[in-house]
Amino acid sequence: MLAFGYVSWEASLTNESGLKWTPNDYDALCTEIISTQNMVSKHLPLRALLLITSVSDLVVLPSKSIIFNAFNQTLSAAGEYRWYSSYSELRVEISQGLNNLPSTLVNEWAVKFLSISSPPRSVQSISAFCHVLIGAGKQKNSLAAVTWLDHKLTELLWNNLTFDNLTNEFIIDDLLTQIAADNHHLLSSLLQTLKTILSNSSVSVKNMHPAVLPLIIAIYGGLHRYNQMVDEETKSAVMFSPQHIHRDSSLTICFADYFMDEKKISDDLITTMVEHCKKIVNGTTADDC
Repeated sequence: MLAFGYVSWEASLTNESGLKWTPNDYDALCTEIISTQNMVSKHLPLRALLLITSVSDLVVLPSKSIIFNAFNQTLSAAGEYRWYSSYSELRVEISQGLNNLPSTLVNEWAVKFLSISSPPRSVQSISAFCHVLIGAGKQKNSLAAVTWLDHKLTELLWNNLTFDNLTNEFIIDDLLTQIAADNHHLLSSLLQTLKTILSNSSVSVKNMHPAVLPLIIAIYGGLHRYNQMVDEETKSAVMFSPQHIHRDSSLTICFADYFMDEKKISDDLITTMVEHCKKIVNGTTADDC
């Protein structure tokens, strides 16, 4: 780590003569270090981790392609061998490394990383990415403080919800729930049709049928924690808000029909809606919801 710091310092002195390490030499060294493979590196890319953990000690960073490669190696191994859940210390180091880099650079890497949806990255590496992002939020006490998390990343996460399953403990949904709680403005309303319907209509949560609201919460989310003053004390309550919805479903058409007939709400309408939902569910898989 000390050597990295020294070499980056010399590489930063671009106008000095007689330097042992030029910027090109610096990039070549970093490339050689993270490219060297052995029997251990595919399970735990120690050289890439060394570069990641040295970020805060570097005077200048190597080329972004080298940074991207280091994080790609690390997240791929973390996902394939699931050491992000077995060794929390490594997850913390990766999260810290991301937080120490310029936000624009991390955002560019993350967008490219999540845009590659070919297996096994689609299931394993994206799950590791979610754990690291949650860790980055914990280090800053809120995901809202993670400056490299934006609408584009949230949209990409939302697009990958179809890969969520019991094996990865529904981590993508968990992350989107936390984003909804910390900064719901990042959620893309263009993709979430029920959220759009509820946000743009005169529907009141208080007027919903007792059987409808629990269904919406179970399928779409929408809960958030709300602090209020009661007898001069701050008390926390869990509330439903359309702005905090973070999922969509093939059942949306049922709810859309329901809200279109909100003035004709009756038990018969609820029964019809439930039967319609059952028909759709019977013709789909669990991942569709």
